[in-house]
Amino acid sequence: MNILDGNLFGCPLLTSDVSSSGSSASCGSSELETPLYVWLVVFAVVLLMSCALYRFCSRDLYLRVKQSVSEWWSTSCRFVSSPVSSGGVSAEHINVYNSMTIIECVSSVSVALSILFIVVMFIYAIMKTQESNTTYKIQYLFSTTASYLVGAAPTVLLFLFLTVSGGITVALCVVLPQSKVVMTKENITAHRIDADSNDHQTVTFNYSLITQVSLQIVVTVVALATNYGFVEIFYFSKTSNLSAVQFSLAVVKSIFTSFIIPYSGKFLPKSSRQLYTVAMTIIVSVVAPGLAIFLTSPLCLRNKIIRTTVNISYDYDQFVCPNRGGCVWQLYPSSITFTPPWFYSYQCSSSFLNSYLPSFIYLYMIKGIITPTLNLLAVIVLTGANSNYFKRASAYLASIRGHSIFYVYDKDEHENQIEMHTVSPSLDKTTKPSEEYTTDVSEVIPGLCIDITLLLTFGLAFPLLAVTITFSVIVNTLLLRLAVGRYICIMSKEVGHVICYERLENAFGDSWQCLRRSWWIMTLFIGMFWSLFVNDMVGYKNPSGAIAAAIIIFTWILFAFISMQTVLEFDSTTSDEGSYRSRAQKVILNLSSSIHKSVWFYIEYILRVNRETVVVAINDSNDVRINDSRESIMTETISPLTAVRIQ
Repeated sequence: MNILDGNLFGCPLLTSDVSSSGSSASCGSSELETPLYVWLVVFAVVLLMSCALYRFCSRDLYLRVKQSVSEWWSTSCRFVSSPVSSGGVSAEHINVYNSMTIIECVSSVSVALSILFIVVMFIYAIMKTQESNTTYKIQYLFSTTASYLVGAAPTVLLFLFLTVSGGITVALCVVLPQSKVVMTKENITAHRIDADSNDHQTVTFNYSLITQVSLQIVVTVVALATNYGFVEIFYFSKTSNLSAVQFSLAVVKSIFTSFIIPYSGKFLPKSSRQLYTVAMTIIVSVVAPGLAIFLTSPLCLRNKIIRTTVNISYDYDQFVCPNRGGCVWQLYPSSITFTPPWFYSYQCSSSFLNSYLPSFIYLYMIKGIITPTLNLLAVIVLTGANSNYFKRASAYLASIRGHSIFYVYDKDEHENQIEMHTVSPSLDKTTKPSEEYTTDVSEVIPGLCIDITLLLTFGLAFPLLAVTITFSVIVNTLLLRLAVGRYICIMSKEVGHVICYERLENAFGDSWQCLRRSWWIMTLFIGMFWSLFVNDMVGYKNPSGAIAAAIIIFTWILFAFISMQTVLEFDSTTSDEGSYRSRAQKVILNLSSSIHKSVWFYIEYILRVNRETVVVAINDSNDVRINDSRESIMTETISPLTAVRIQ
């Protein structure tokens, strides 16, 4: 038994005792504080580097980059903000509009949930001041998490906020988008993307079902082994640099979610890939860590599975009489072995949370700061690279990232002129075959489904993590809008608008339906996550009611989340204006629209560009074409849903 295991100690109170015993222990909540500090430092470094580039770069380079970014943003706004024309539904960008609508709604719901969770964080801290609601009186930064909460009051609080959070998510990510997506029968029939045709990335479907299942099993086993190794290091290796191990785990998870799982999905039919991506990513991110903790942590079932025996040695005296002449006391050695009974600690959920929160903060540092910074640099570098060095670097980056929309190579005018002289005169821009500008963004919305799942699990348990997730979602949404506008500008110039819109439609496909289709999968894992917490909260004081409480919360989450989607899902073709369902839809839709418009109003306010500064910069560049496009951006709507009006 080690008194340091499962306890919280402040430093330097026990520093000398720990060092003298040859053991190591974290001070308070330092394991959770360190990744937050690292996140802030990385953000500050990126911000300072941006300011330095702005300060020291040449004026010509600054104006060229600023004009290009403004043109991309203006093009993206015009392209996705008006899918319905006076003559009916526009046939050019249904999938793009629907997908961007869903993506922006996810940004809105992440902001709304973060604000709600910040309130929850203060409630956590207040409740933990009462000793009846917690196992430890002083918890340091863990006071802002759901760790170590016990009793009925925290359970009721969790029950309430889970229901409210699920309702907000359904309203903003299902009801509001479904009221705006284009779903006419004619356009769906005319522009439906063939599930498996012309997909040059698709691995042939001659693979047997055994091969597909085997690959999924391999991914799951590798994820379990990785998390098992992490838990062993976390609890038993006592490494002096645990932050490096947690960061390494975040890198491994990023590789799994960005490369391994999408690649393994290519062995499946295209229609099943998105659900597969969502399910496998949740298994890698939530289920595999949960199983590793549940089976390996000494605060969970480890001592139940691996029973340890206790061997006690002792000596006892016995009065013996070896001879008739007298008796003496003689010392005899002896020992006894027994297996102590096992008792569940009801801290398994806290062990799960405290072990993996740092790695999730590192993960969203990678997803929300490092990766967007690299993508933005690639977008700028790959646009109009003039030197041979940058051209070679651009081609190398494009080859690494394949068909990523951020790594589309923009050829300079000289290269375009050479191509124009070598292309047959009978081949114009509207019919020019080009696989060079094919892109794939089908993994964007499945990734957002994972963000929502983590928001409603680890984010609610630790609201500061929810803030980092929200930051990542908003940054990547804005950057995607910029990349879409850049893609349109580049490809329209190369192959014409018709092929450009067709390629972009194929790139997005029906990914906008992923959130609606996978909501039940997300709900299932959310219920499993919180049932463990409720079991520990209730069981600490009432062991007989723990299992019943866990079953109730799991059943309630499934029932509430899925029934809210079923009841409130918008269907304009069958809804009765006077029915209760229609009235409820209208109320929820108005409220959701107000929240969404408020969120994007403030985003637009933050990103607002001063008109006079832009006009002066453009006039200095003596580019009339860019000047016309810059003027149009001032009247564009940043989000297509900010124009929603409910009659």
